[in-house]
Amino acid sequence: MLDNILPTVQKFILQIFYPVTSYLNSALQYLDQVKIQPARALKLDYFLGPISLLGPEWRALVGAIIGCLLILFTAFVVRGIYNLYLLFKSGVKWW
Repeated sequence: MLDNILPTVQKFILQIFYPVTSYLNSALQYLDQVKIQPARALKLDYFLGPISLLGPEWRALVGAIIGCLLILFTAFVVRGIYNLYLLFKSGVKWW
């Protein structure tokens, strides 16, 4: 009797977690497609006035640093959400 109920409960639980896993999988696929394009730099003239007064090499350096920090921040946020999902999944232990 219990053998008939367990697959049904497992399917139900997997249906609950399906939106979360699909969202995390799509986020991982999106992060795999992220690339730094050196030809597309940040326009610091609009946002950081004193840095725009520096030479083009310094502006490129600051733009690259800001771009790298943005990518790292995004990766840490996605990794944190994924770790939170894993902690929640291991805490429930339905199956």
